[in-house]
Amino acid sequence: MTFSWTPPSNGGSVIIDYQIYWDNAEGTYTLIASTTFGATSYEKYIDADGSMAGRSYFFKVAAVNSIGAGPLSAGYNIVSATFPDPPSALTRNNVETS
Repeated sequence: MTFSWTPPSNGGSVIIDYQIYWDNAEGTYTLIASTTFGATSYEKYIDADGSMAGRSYFFKVAAVNSIGAGPLSAGYNIVSATFPDPPSALTRNNVETS
């Protein structure tokens, strides 16, 4: 999963970092990462073993300047991919050889 954001007002001091929080639908946001040098995107890898297929993940981001971290952004929901449906309408094609 990859997401990005628009930098907010810096409050009079350069934004030096962003803190990324997530909630995997359990009701509590947990700090999971910080960007480097104010990067405005984040990529999160989750093992694709099928146990997380179709699960919702909620993210919030806080900007950080020399004063500290600002308030959390509005939440952003990402749903992980699921397995595809099975093929249907299978047919058999007879092949004749001469």
